Amino acid sequence: MKNILLLEDLPEIRTWLKALVMQVFPNAQIVECARVHDAQAQVSAQKFDLALIDLGLPDGSGVDVVSALRESQPEALSVIVTIHDDDDHLFPALQAGAYGYILKEQSRELITEQLQRISQGEPPLSPSIARKVIAYFAAQAKPQANALPHVSAHRARERGAAARGQGLHAARDRRAARPVAPHDRRLREADLPQAQRQLARRSGARSATAGTVRPQPLKIAHGRPA
Repeated sequence: MKNILLLEDLPEIRTWLKALVMQVFPNAQIVECARVHDAQAQVSAQKFDLALIDLGLPDGSGVDVVSALRESQPEALSVIVTIHDDDDHLFPALQAGAYGYILKEQSRELITEQLQRISQGEPPLSPSIARKVIAYFAAQAKPQANALPHVSAHRARERGAAARGQGLHAARDRRAARPVAPHDRRLREADLPQAQRQLARRSGARSATAGTVRPQPLKIAHGRPA
């Protein structure tokens, strides 16, 4: 880490944090700010690798600086250093883009260890904050897990209905392809209304008459067969 922004309004806390940062990153250039406005001006003026940001400041919230860094310098790592461990401070900071969340009440050794994790690619999180984050996502996952059996049962019913539909189509196709026996024809004819049966018989009678060759009368001319 070469350029580090340190945003803390209390001089004694800022001096204490600077000493910890210099212990972990001895070659870093540290820019100190006590106001949100001053920190935003520095973000606009130069690039930072790391920013240690307090939340409660005289002219606003450090979350605004986190948002400014995420928008203008997405590669910079924003780490909250605060006394607030409640959800109302934690989750807005994480949603704004905070990479880590460290509580000031921890021991000097523990904070130093958490800052060292940054160089190893690990987000610096106080143990109680890490538990809060895990509990939050575990609670969010429960409704989705409970919905899975309902979705699976719904899909099973859909597959069963599709299978039954395919079976009905197959049975109907087999009946249509089966040769019709004479007695089946009689049964089907019996189902027709009486008028339709009469029309069918008349039509069959006319067809039989048309297909018969009647003998012609023998013509006689002058007493001899013509």
